[in-house]
Amino acid sequence: MSREGRREQILDSAKALILKDGLSRCTLEAVAIEAGISKALIYRHFSAVEDLLRALLSREYHPPRQDLAADDAAGFAERVRLGAERLFAHCDENRTIVRMLLSDPGVARLLGANSLPDPQQVHRAYAAHAAQTYGLPPELAALGAFLMLNAMTGTGDAVHRMGLTSEQAAEFWTTFSTAGWAAVSARYGRDAIPKDRKA
Repeated sequence: MSREGRREQILDSAKALILKDGLSRCTLEAVAIEAGISKALIYRHFSAVEDLLRALLSREYHPPRQDLAADDAAGFAERVRLGAERLFAHCDENRTIVRMLLSDPGVARLLGANSLPDPQQVHRAYAAHAAQTYGLPPELAALGAFLMLNAMTGTGDAVHRMGLTSEQAAEFWTTFSTAGWAAVSARYGRDAIPKDRKA
């Protein structure tokens, strides 16, 4: 198994152990047993349980940046739909483990700035695409992308509570947000009638 593959196996085993037995039972020794590997092998990847929990929290709390950026989308509406669908699915799949990890103040503190991917990467991708698609000034495209992504991120639990699938929520969000982008473009885009010339 590759080093990265082994690391993922250990994180998967830690997640399974915490979901099964609770956070208090998570030790490097217990994770090694869950993973079916030696104690010495787990120490090659994590020197302390805090390191393992930091890595697990970072992985589970933050979906892969490239998935949310949806660079594989054909157009802006498709980018929004794919990004929303991936985010909602991630929130649904990882809600329980994230809540368990963040409910412990000591573990929550582990989620420091140095352990996270660059949060601006996805924002920049959406802002650039919105500016190009809707003919918006860069600063307004950046504001719109910030508002859109933060609203999307904050709705993961609500989607689950309402009994919606990730696909249903993503379709609604795409319709809702692209209508908003079109309205912003009509008012502020390069083809908009200047404000002082409107009746």
